[in-house]
Amino acid sequence: MTLRKFGKHSGPRSFPAPWTAEEHNACFIVRDRNYQTLVYIYFEEEPGRRSAANLLTRTEARRLALNIAKRPELGRGSNELE
Repeated sequence: MTLRKFGKHSGPRSFPAPWTAEEHNACFIVRDRNYQTLVYIYFEEEPGRRSAANLLTRTEARRLALNIAKRPELGRGSNELE
């Protein structure tokens, strides 16, 4: 089996802290210190559309994004999440 290298990273990837959560029109984006996107979390406020698309509410998406953004600190002994 042959392993391929993609992009400019040849070693293990790192996502330096701090991570931030930014709100956009229909999603939250969590990024690392280097502005690398780590995750998109989509939401919908209209109940009919949210149900049809299985999306989170804005409040649920915000809470999830903030908890993910706290993740680097969890490795340093803090276990408190919202």
